[in-house]
Amino acid sequence: ASSGASESVKAHLARIAQCESGGNPKALSSSGRYRGKYQFDITTWQSVGGSGDPIDASEAEQDLRAEILYARRGPAPWPICGA
Repeated sequence: ASSGASESVKAHLARIAQCESGGNPKALSSSGRYRGKYQFDITTWQSVGGSGDPIDASEAEQDLRAEILYARRGPAPWPICGA
């Protein structure tokens, strides 16, 4: 099932994920604050409809939530990797 995100958005998100986590849906930052493929914090994850821990969500769900966040805010939530 494909989402509404354009190929260019998907490509940018793929680069962001590679930069943030090496594309690993189970990635955990050293502080423990940032979680999953896109290194969501829990508050941001919940703001795009996620529940529980991003690490426990499927990779497809993490991709979907990142697309929602990107649609709302562009690359701003990823100040280093989104640049």
